[in-house]
Amino acid sequence: MGFNVVALSFLLTQGAFDQAQAWTQSSSSQRASVKSKYAAAGIELIVSAFGSTDTPTTNGIDPVAVADTMAAWVKQYDLDGIDVDYEDIGAINAGDGKAEAWLASFTTQLRTHLPQGSYLLTHAPVAPWFSPAYKPGAYRKVHKTVGDLIDWYNIQFYNRKEQIHYLQRPAHCTIQHMA
Repeated sequence: MGFNVVALSFLLTQGAFDQAQAWTQSSSSQRASVKSKYAAAGIELIVSAFGSTDTPTTNGIDPVAVADTMAAWVKQYDLDGIDVDYEDIGAINAGDGKAEAWLASFTTQLRTHLPQGSYLLTHAPVAPWFSPAYKPGAYRKVHKTVGDLIDWYNIQFYNRKEQIHYLQRPAHCTIQHMA
């Protein structure tokens, strides 16, 4: 079994970078040809938003405005959807609920422009953010609030030493072990 979705990296709050930028620099006929070949193979083409270098909540970016811009970009460049690779570690670790509220507003606004069944909308959180140790809930809260708008989660697992910071609990997290 192969794959059925390809994600271009990255659409940031400042615009398209990496493969997403290369996609914008291709002619419309080149993009149509690539899309046609992917579609014929049963593969959908989406863009990945944010990544580890973009911290929209921490930077005070308006979630509705950036969702409007990103949804328009998806449509302009004829993609099948968007993957929300939100890695604003500081915002989640703050434990004040701002990250969860930001993600809920962003996701809701994306869905306004990218209707379910017509466009894919996925999220790619790091695995620990589903832990009940995170207050006020991290991705458990996001899922409870807007999970019905998300097609699926691409859970990110990290096991490299240089990325261990994803697994370190912020001070407000507590873990209870059941006996």
